[in-house]
Amino acid sequence: MVTESGSVLIIGQGRSAALCSATLISRGEGRFRLGGVVTPLQVQEMLRPLGAPSKTGKNRTVPERWVVALDDRRAGLPLESLLQARFRGVKIQNATQFLEDLTGQVPVQETRPGDLVFSAGFAFSPAWMFVKTVWEWLLALMLAILVLPLLVAAALAIKAEDRGPIFFRQTRVGRFGRHFQVIKLRTMRQNAEAAGPQFAALDDPRVTRVGKFLRQTRIDELPQLFNILRGEMALVGPRPERPEFVQQYSKDIEFFDLRLSVRPGITGWAQIKEGYTSDSDGTIEKLSFDMYYLKHMSLLFDLRIVLSTVATVVKCEGV
Repeated sequence: MVTESGSVLIIGQGRSAALCSATLISRGEGRFRLGGVVTPLQVQEMLRPLGAPSKTGKNRTVPERWVVALDDRRAGLPLESLLQARFRGVKIQNATQFLEDLTGQVPVQETRPGDLVFSAGFAFSPAWMFVKTVWEWLLALMLAILVLPLLVAAALAIKAEDRGPIFFRQTRVGRFGRHFQVIKLRTMRQNAEAAGPQFAALDDPRVTRVGKFLRQTRIDELPQLFNILRGEMALVGPRPERPEFVQQYSKDIEFFDLRLSVRPGITGWAQIKEGYTSDSDGTIEKLSFDMYYLKHMSLLFDLRIVLSTVATVVKCEGV
């Protein structure tokens, strides 16, 4: 029986093994520790001490989790040794699953389509989608009633600053690629995109003084409750992107279209982990969090995200 809790053995000697090692060292956060890095030919040597007594009379141990991180699995995958280890209590994972457990992200740049096809999760059952729709609709209705006075106050502040329109409507892409008009309180100056579509960014110079406060407190997002009531959005899910960006990233980033399998959300796992992005690298990072959410969707996970969002709003940590 393996007794070294959290110890990880990485099997490989290429780029994938190096990535697992570096990520483990930088983001292990006390949950995992590196127990060694070996080549496939050295794996059999790791089996010999399993359960064998040492000179002190105590059981010898090996890392309880083995991560297969081979750049090419066809080249010398030690299946027999891995099978023996599995039946001696060792947990065997591939690199993508280990990185997912470690970071709360699906490492999309390390993931093959087959990894998603045969992995657990992605439970898009009609029953679950119905439950998610109903509870979010009822919660959105209750919240819309409660925050109505706050929306009126925000509207007056927006009008007082520059007499421009109160609401901001923009075309976004929803479930299955359907377009809809997202509704937000206006936080930028009028004609902010006269030069064309742009990413929202930290300390965006286009944001007004009132708009900055509305963003920090996330009050500007509250009108999207009406998008939920209209069936266009969810409370929790991937953020809806603009058609121009969806078209671009669908060509450039593998798996990006899978975000469109569910209704977009006001908040989400990527939002509380990554926030706003302003480039393709940030979009890939957010996609990895979105994929993790799609894989692990549940009522408890949704509640966790909602509570984390509330905590962020209370601390005024929004952008």
